[in-house]
Amino acid sequence: MKALLERIADLSPPGVTAPTPQTARDSILEHLRCLLNTRVGSVLTRPDYGLEPLADIMARSGKAGVVAAIRRLIETFEPRLEPGIEIASFERATDPFVLRLEVVCRLKQTRQRVRFETLVDSFGRVDLHG
Repeated sequence: MKALLERIADLSPPGVTAPTPQTARDSILEHLRCLLNTRVGSVLTRPDYGLEPLADIMARSGKAGVVAAIRRLIETFEPRLEPGIEIASFERATDPFVLRLEVVCRLKQTRQRVRFETLVDSFGRVDLHG
């Protein structure tokens, strides 16, 4: 299932094709990139949309706080995923200032299990790969 703005931008007639799991996965991945790279308070209609500065989260509650904040955002703002998102954090030997996370979840549409690798750098940028 596509996000609302993707459906609006899609020029094909409605109902022509059902979204494939890959299309849904790509759409979710793009939305998560946007969500996790938006700073909380920058969306006037949803002040809770986005991630607070990572330095603030790390100072308050460390890596576990970052994982919890990301999980909470995904569960709140990505309704195409089933509840029960798993996030594991890993040390990155090549760069100690980069946090590597693995997000594992299921698509509601198909119950297909998907995995996203997430890299969070020291500037707060979040990069997701599917």
